[in-house]
Amino acid sequence: MPTMTKSKQTFKYMACYIAQLLLPLLLSLMTPTATLALGCDEPFVRPYYVARSSICAAGEYVEDSYAPGSRIRCEEMELDHLVSLKQAWESGICGGDLKRFANDPLNLKPTYWRTNRTKGMMSPILFSEQLDGEVADAVRRDALIVMQKYGILSRSELFDRKYATHFLRLSTVSIPFSNLIKRSGQYTIREIGEKTFILVGKRIVGTLTVVGGVYTAAEVSTWSYRHLFIPNRDDASKDRAAMFEEILNEFE
Repeated sequence: MPTMTKSKQTFKYMACYIAQLLLPLLLSLMTPTATLALGCDEPFVRPYYVARSSICAAGEYVEDSYAPGSRIRCEEMELDHLVSLKQAWESGICGGDLKRFANDPLNLKPTYWRTNRTKGMMSPILFSEQLDGEVADAVRRDALIVMQKYGILSRSELFDRKYATHFLRLSTVSIPFSNLIKRSGQYTIREIGEKTFILVGKRIVGTLTVVGGVYTAAEVSTWSYRHLFIPNRDDASKDRAAMFEEILNEFE
């Protein structure tokens, strides 16, 4: 049997190495995640929106939207987006729609510049917890109107979809649903997009197959399979756990 030359052997090793690098990418491209896609095709760029000069002139006073009865000088006022542009973009508001959203008077709130910087991309619900009574109620009400008008997802819904999208990109193992329940104990089932997911605690562990209205099987990620069925987690599962932890931390 002829002996493989050193150059051919090196080429074979390199080809295997490249294949190992490309295979996960190819698998992720083949995974049907379009229905759960977040954001837009183009990267997030803040669109231009009306300047404070359209609201007031230098030396004039404007009422603070978040502090009724408090008047601020025009020079110290900024226009806050009640529902942030980033949240709209993550919900799929793109291009011209994002520009219209950025300039919608319903979502523009004159306020003291320091309040605007403090709020940042904070969700309206979280921000309202720092306000008093009727003002907090008005913030939540106005935010709901804006979100319904543009179909913007809540931070919780965005988290679910982002988490689910990451899950669906992972290789999966099919196991009987009853077997999964025996291993996982308490669980919840949630519809996200067009998929049915099973969660243990706050973690998505699999997608469910329904036959005749009965859950028959679960497609669980390799991380979930190792975590639920193999006591000693190896380095790969630890890395996957760290990735999920990073996703969780983005929404805390």
